[in-house]
Amino acid sequence: MPQKMVEKIEEIAEGSDDGLCDVIFHLKSQDLTLTHVVNAGGVAFRNRSLVTSATELLPPSLEVLRERQPRTIRRKTDRDAEEPSFASTIARAPISASPLEETIARNYDRLATAIASAALRPSVERVKDRTKDRFRQYRPAVLWSSESLRVALRRDDLLDLRQRTDFLASLNDVYPNQQVGVPRYFSPARSSAKVQGELSRVAWGVERVGAPAAWGAFGHRGAGVRVAVLDTGVDASHPDLKGKIKGWAEFDGSGAQLPRSRPHDTDRHGTHVCGTIAGGGHSGQFVGVAPEAEIYAGLVLNGRKGGTVAQILAGLDWAIEQRVHVINLSLGGRTLERVVRSPFHRSLFHAASIGISVVAAAGNDGSQTSGTPGNDFFALAVGAVDVKDRCAGFSGGGTHLITESEHIGPKLLPLAYSKPDLCAPGVDIRSTVPKEAWGFLSGTSMATPHVAGAVALLRSACQGFSDLPGFRQSSVIQDIILATTFDLGERGLDHRFGFGRVDALRAIDAASGWVTDTSEYRDRRNRSPVAPPSARGRLGRLPGIGPADPGA
Repeated sequence: MPQKMVEKIEEIAEGSDDGLCDVIFHLKSQDLTLTHVVNAGGVAFRNRSLVTSATELLPPSLEVLRERQPRTIRRKTDRDAEEPSFASTIARAPISASPLEETIARNYDRLATAIASAALRPSVERVKDRTKDRFRQYRPAVLWSSESLRVALRRDDLLDLRQRTDFLASLNDVYPNQQVGVPRYFSPARSSAKVQGELSRVAWGVERVGAPAAWGAFGHRGAGVRVAVLDTGVDASHPDLKGKIKGWAEFDGSGAQLPRSRPHDTDRHGTHVCGTIAGGGHSGQFVGVAPEAEIYAGLVLNGRKGGTVAQILAGLDWAIEQRVHVINLSLGGRTLERVVRSPFHRSLFHAASIGISVVAAAGNDGSQTSGTPGNDFFALAVGAVDVKDRCAGFSGGGTHLITESEHIGPKLLPLAYSKPDLCAPGVDIRSTVPKEAWGFLSGTSMATPHVAGAVALLRSACQGFSDLPGFRQSSVIQDIILATTFDLGERGLDHRFGFGRVDALRAIDAASGWVTDTSEYRDRRNRSPVAPPSARGRLGRLPGIGPADPGA
């Protein structure tokens, strides 16, 4: 392992053109829970590839999950080893997650000790002397959820670390703190006549994922659910977002939070994403899937120059500390390799450990490409479809590999898994943009908030999830969202559509039965969840929405 760290350090040093190397040191995990969770997920992902009906992913009943005792899966003949449900395998894993406050304190202490070590402290001091008044942008950052350090070092000092075998032995990986651009998106000069003409007040994507029908059938619109949006910021004064931005933070390229920042959007990307999650109502337009959800906006990308990996990791730290229910990541860096290296992996693990669902874009570079963190093991990755349920040509996806891991057992390696996990409307999406306007944008960034909004609706309508501990809670929600998709493309999981298009109405219907009536829920495992008979009839009576679209 130290030799691999040496090679990565040399690669980063060679890529530096100004004598200073901006580096993220990712420390080895000391948490056995991560090992158990990753192995449980590996079993589920391996079995998932053979599933031809998404309903097979439905988790065991709430009653069974509460009673199931943890144990390690050892034999292939074990009933649980054959289940594709993430919740099933998680329930069998010997997990004992620490309270969030303890995890934060433990990781901070460990990372602060690493910065003060003989391997790094002298180098940090030399950078401070060299940069003087500019040191603020080069000072070290402790990124607790990823268990990593962002440190700027002189090239010579970085190369000298090759001799510090004790320090290298403590590392899991080394990454450059590289730039992450604002995701590429397309703004059509004119949208399709169908989208503009037939669905003039309700955005077609909101209609297609079953949100208005779910509002009418179950009477919930996302109230009480907190959704973090890490993006280019948000125009909090927009009439369809006013009063919905409950939290705000801005981070610079070093990962430091700016203390006097106020909500603003450096582009229009972030405002558009926030609108698709929670926009609508005040103007009479309905562009948000969960219009009563609360938005916690983190500015981690500058519209003019993008952001950095450390910036996004710092935003994830903040979002997890806010104890949000959902994190929306309509961002990422392009990946062409099948072998996944993700600096975000540990952050997504810690989010899942307290029940947070992380929804991320699959990327906009077409088939057989992907974006990180969307291709991460723990992310719920989203591809894009158009108004006719055709996969957008730009939508990313493919098979990914984990060939070596300090956590995954050798019997599961190499582990192959497919992304995206599901798809959502992402072409000609109407939503909020700055300066009290609305606009059409296309991209997997636009598809992702439809899924985040669907998760928010599911959580607001079904309170029984709160009875489950963190990992079981996040895994059950993921299973239900995937199990209730509308299958598109090849039967089962595929590279273009995942398991299919998200459907909030079907998800809430399935979850409501699962939470309240376990015997009825068990009967659902052999049939697709459908809307209650009254759902579409009630939709026509919702004020300000108009009649239901029979094709939704």
